[in-house]
Amino acid sequence: MALTFQEHWIYSGSTSVPNALLQNYRKLQLTADECLLIAWLMQRHPEESFVLNIRETCQQFGVDERQLFSIIQHLMDRQVLEIKQREAQDGKKVDYYSFKPLLRQLEVLFKQNSFSVEKMSQKDVNVLTLIEQEFNRQLSGFEIEMISGWIHNDKYPQELIVA
Repeated sequence: MALTFQEHWIYSGSTSVPNALLQNYRKLQLTADECLLIAWLMQRHPEESFVLNIRETCQQFGVDERQLFSIIQHLMDRQVLEIKQREAQDGKKVDYYSFKPLLRQLEVLFKQNSFSVEKMSQKDVNVLTLIEQEFNRQLSGFEIEMISGWIHNDKYPQELIVA
């Protein structure tokens, strides 16, 4: 007996995407397409690190290899994806991809929800505002946390940070 559309839909499974990713991908300066790629890769590769099937990924997203590698480079630049090489059994080096950097950034954003900008001193807020104006964009949560660490943990003078 053939399955109905609804039965096929239900039995074919579903994909869980972290709400933190959906709610914060713009803060991480990712596009909706990059967010969709991340969700698809997480669904296809739930393990900690994975080997990327370039042909399958290009086919799924309707892009050529050059476009895919450009997207991957942007994800690495945004500190969302990392690539590490391991030696396979045959002695060849194999690239393994991991979203550990994304998880670290989402953790920082999660912690920031309890550490809001209102709790920062006005001088700290001024430093962040100056940097945002210089970059001509809003800072990501990761960047705010890093700058806050420079000020409070590393004790860098604020004048040096904005110089």
